[in-house]
Amino acid sequence: MLRPTRLCAITLATLATLAGLTSPTLASDAPFADLSLQDAAARAQKEERLLVLFFDSETSPDARRMLERTWTDESVLAWLKEEAIALQIPATDSKLKNRYGINWYPQTFLINPDGMRILHKIEGHATATKLVIEMTASLLGNDSQSRPEGDTATNPLAWMAFANYLFTNEPQRSIECLDAYLWCLDNGEEHIDGFRSHYLEFLLQRIAYLRSYTTKAVEALVTRRDRLRAAIIAGVSTEADTQEYLRFCFWLRDETSALDAVEEMRDLGEEQQVVIWEHLPDDARRANVITLMDPPFGQRVLNPLAAPDALSILQEMAPDDMADILADLNPDKATTILELLEESEEVEDLMRYGEETAGGIMIPEFLALAANDTAEEALTKLRDAGDVEMVYYVYVVNEHGHLV
Repeated sequence: MLRPTRLCAITLATLATLAGLTSPTLASDAPFADLSLQDAAARAQKEERLLVLFFDSETSPDARRMLERTWTDESVLAWLKEEAIALQIPATDSKLKNRYGINWYPQTFLINPDGMRILHKIEGHATATKLVIEMTASLLGNDSQSRPEGDTATNPLAWMAFANYLFTNEPQRSIECLDAYLWCLDNGEEHIDGFRSHYLEFLLQRIAYLRSYTTKAVEALVTRRDRLRAAIIAGVSTEADTQEYLRFCFWLRDETSALDAVEEMRDLGEEQQVVIWEHLPDDARRANVITLMDPPFGQRVLNPLAAPDALSILQEMAPDDMADILADLNPDKATTILELLEESEEVEDLMRYGEETAGGIMIPEFLALAANDTAEEALTKLRDAGDVEMVYYVYVVNEHGHLV
């Protein structure tokens, strides 16, 4: 049985302190226990703690960043010490990967070891602040069965605790649960300064999950998302509005609207362009936007980044696009990135050509088939041509690699 979380003991200030809202501090403690899931669950039950599962992949830049920065942060280590046992689950663990439906990385689960019930899930990268705030927020409401009234009627934390109780224990009351979360989303900032920005991601996720029970959840998100979109188009939005718009699109799984916003970036001010770009959900989309925008945009967003972070974005581009962007960056930054880049010789060769010359726009990868390949073998090679940006031509070669 888990320790009940007392609402009166949790305030926004407490959560802010736990989450390390000041500068992050790194520590050397190991965040993950060297235990099997079964042994970790048994220990968590005995110690009245929770389980945290971090699904990791060596090929995910966001997972690498979390391992380097999030899981080593003192606020995260302090939270784990008090509340949970954490396990790192590699992508090679197909059994747990299938059990929890993992098809991209990273993902972080908070689990009640009594029955292995999922209490909360964070999809994608999470800072130390986001991780601790969302995990702590999900624990509010273990015993908050009553709708807030009297002194608590305008307390956002009380409403969130009530919504969490319904979400976890009474799915048949989904409309009431939705109303409580929406009250927090729409009114929380009035009563606790900073509430909306701290809890936006948590609230959007919970509301999005409620669409499994009621279509009103989607309607509520779309209505609020469209208001933000109208403000952006009208040029009266704030930076926070722009950030929120993209997070609404993410939880609505509405990539079209997010990409529409990118198209409209050309008419926005520089600051809003950068804000929209920073809040795109992954490096692949950030890379795509850089290639679509005029060259100064790549300089604005990549020059301030640490070289490894800039590299993870550039590696999502075709070599010819990467060469063009690198040629526009600060020379010291471009040199550092090239030193980190395994295939730097190929990119450096492309950088020697002008952007609009034949050499500058050529694509170094191509698809070649052997003259004696069967039709089935040729089709297999076409399907597996993941490193080739666009296949317009297929070249047939002999055993010496010469065209036939």
